[in-house]
Amino acid sequence: MVKNQWPGCALAVLLSGLALPLQAATIVVSSMGDIAGNDGICSLREAITAANTNLSSGAAAGECGAGEAGADTINFGTSGTIQPQSPLPTITTPIHINGYSAPGASKNTLPLFGGTNAVLTVIIDATLAGNSPTLQVFGISAAGSTIEGLVLNNSGSEVCCTQNGILVQSVSGATTTLRGNFVGTNAPGTTGQGNNNQAIFIDGSSNVVVGTESEGNPAYDPGALNLISGNLSVGMLIRGSTSIRIRGNFIGTNASGTASLQNNAYGILFQNQGSTQIVENLVSGNLLTGIAISPSSSSIEIRRNRIGTNAAGTGALANMDRGITVHDGNTQNVDINENLVAFNSFGGISVGYFNPADTVSGIRMSANRVFSNSGGVPEIDLFTPGGILGVTANDEDDPDTGPNALQNFPVITQATANGTQVTVGFNFNSVPSRTYTAEFFHTTSCDDSGHGGAHTYLGSRQVNTNGFGDASDSVILPLTATTGAITATATHAVDGTSEFSACFVLASPLVFKDGFEGP
Repeated sequence: MVKNQWPGCALAVLLSGLALPLQAATIVVSSMGDIAGNDGICSLREAITAANTNLSSGAAAGECGAGEAGADTINFGTSGTIQPQSPLPTITTPIHINGYSAPGASKNTLPLFGGTNAVLTVIIDATLAGNSPTLQVFGISAAGSTIEGLVLNNSGSEVCCTQNGILVQSVSGATTTLRGNFVGTNAPGTTGQGNNNQAIFIDGSSNVVVGTESEGNPAYDPGALNLISGNLSVGMLIRGSTSIRIRGNFIGTNASGTASLQNNAYGILFQNQGSTQIVENLVSGNLLTGIAISPSSSSIEIRRNRIGTNAAGTGALANMDRGITVHDGNTQNVDINENLVAFNSFGGISVGYFNPADTVSGIRMSANRVFSNSGGVPEIDLFTPGGILGVTANDEDDPDTGPNALQNFPVITQATANGTQVTVGFNFNSVPSRTYTAEFFHTTSCDDSGHGGAHTYLGSRQVNTNGFGDASDSVILPLTATTGAITATATHAVDGTSEFSACFVLASPLVFKDGFEGP
């Protein structure tokens, strides 16, 4: 009888051609202590080292098991506060550190902008870790890592040093994710226990998600909300990176989004940045601007955020400078769409530069609600070289240069409302023989500058200038209000968006005795 069998060499050849999945280990932290030794316990420090090196932390029973070649997971079999005595090891291989695995921990279940009811039971307090210039609560240099469900606070106490809550540096490839953490606060998210520098610093990296994934996965995940507040410098600094997605976080507030827990600088600061989405975040209560982009950044989308308000979007929680700034250093191609920017202390949206050699262009704004921002500057301010603030007057055929080419705004000539709709007539002058988009807004009260704001987005109209640079048109838009005023902006696809037009106070249509409306 002939047996059906594989000769050993043939089997080896067959297996050598298969792409077998890498094995991964789960390592369980059993102690909130910070001791590394063959003592029968597994500390977080030992667990990170075991995952990095694929070696167990010791021979005694209860030590951390060895990591494997795949992306290992570190879970927690106990809860409490870890106080590292020196900086924790940098994560050099893909690791998933899961604070939600700890006893008593649970993820946030509240809806978008509803705050967070997450219960985090693992606190990493870096008070005793020293003041090394390179101290981080967590440093990540391996793509594909995830940190979630932890409280990370108190890194460093001296201004000498770049001490961050989380540093993601020189990471590219598989997605690196930071989700569901409280960075710079206590465990309930009610008081600040700030990291000495940035809460999160993403440096020279790509493909990083902070919060919920926003490319190709539109569903909001409440468990991913990071609370990034109470830190001694910037909430998030993103520098020289690309393909960064920041969605569904609270930055500068308490856990409920009802009070300021300020980061002592910007909420989010971008430098030399590319290809980034900032979507559906609450960025309020910070000491400086909510979202700042400078310098040499491009391909950034800022969409559906609440900036300067409480989480509900109904009251003030001001950033103490502007809501959004796009400044300096050849920055271009930024889309600012559908945001609520209100109650900030020194203006709503600011676009400009101080060095005449710089260029800031293609900053496009659409359907934003921008109102009640203080400081005596326009709600949208294109400020000219030298930092000259205030309304920039229109000029014939728009030949001037500056931020967004100092795009001219429409001039409203008529605004009559009957309780269901508004008829808006307008003139527009800019570069001849070009196509623009005019957008119209209703405001309950005009800005102190007389230009803007925008409480409600009404709609848009495409405008084509003739050979002399002129256009004139009217548009009928839905509006139930009969008081207030109408404002407008103009956007060119390459140059960007203008400041707001002057407010035009609503009038009621004429009604003749037969009941028909007049012209």
